[in-house]
Amino acid sequence: MAILSAAVFFHRFTLSLTGTTGMRRVLYPLYFSYVLFLALIPTDLVVRGMQTLWYGKAPVIGPLFFPFVLCVYTPIVLGLAALLRHQKQTRINDERTRDQYIIGGIVAMFIGGTTDYLPSLGINLYPLGIIGNLVFCLLATIAVLKYHLLEARVVLRKERPIP
Repeated sequence: MAILSAAVFFHRFTLSLTGTTGMRRVLYPLYFSYVLFLALIPTDLVVRGMQTLWYGKAPVIGPLFFPFVLCVYTPIVLGLAALLRHQKQTRINDERTRDQYIIGGIVAMFIGGTTDYLPSLGINLYPLGIIGNLVFCLLATIAVLKYHLLEARVVLRKERPIP
């Protein structure tokens, strides 16, 4: 549930960051599939269980696993497309650089996440999902701290009540 929710919320984040609005013909099916797969995750249709492979634990994929993966990757790809458009259109160098860091992080996370389920299909490749997510976190941290993706001082500052 966390993976699917993170993908949908990331899409909303990129829309807010780039100042674009989502098209209703895309958003409604996206949210419908999100709710549908949230309901299907507890069943054996997405993941039937866990198995021990040569590197550790891996999921036993169910019949709806690949539509689930598509449902997870679609909002990420849509967010990536919004960032690519914004990066080409903006004239502000800090915004362009910030977008490039996030785009690089998305690519690293996407590659790492894809390698996580390939061993379940019989492909002997070490899963790099954690490494990909660490690279994404590192690049997002640089974008936050150096290029002001998020105004950290405003978030961290406490409002003091007036006596």
